[in-house]
Amino acid sequence: MLPDTQIVILTVQADEAYLLSALKVGARGYVLKSSAESEVVDAVRAVSQGKAFFSPKVSRILADDYTRYLQREQTTDAYEPLTDCEREILQLLAEGATSKDVASSLGLSPTTVICHRQHIFQKLNLHSLADLILYAVRKGIISPERSDVPG
Repeated sequence: MLPDTQIVILTVQADEAYLLSALKVGARGYVLKSSAESEVVDAVRAVSQGKAFFSPKVSRILADDYTRYLQREQTTDAYEPLTDCEREILQLLAEGATSKDVASSLGLSPTTVICHRQHIFQKLNLHSLADLILYAVRKGIISPERSDVPG
């Protein structure tokens, strides 16, 4: 795989298993074929700018699944124990920033950002960047769609 390649999946599959597989191989966008043409264009633009993009139906599926998971596990949300700095780093990473970009943006050393990133993953029980992105979308920390699209 080319590391600088940005991937948008265009599919008929609205199942979370397919979405998770796509994210694990590096997809940053997931658009359903039933979507309007403009949504496909919005997805390509968003992903080319380092953002994530998910069709609204996919976002609802993720949110519903996450709610069911919390109810089933009777889990409290681990977001609260994150520090303000960790929350900011979480958001930037989920939006596609690298650790180096985050360090530069926040005036921190890359080592400090890596340390915060490890704490975020531990506190939220996340195991991959795909997990972090899904968590951020489910929690509404990042929008699954471009934020500057007229609504």
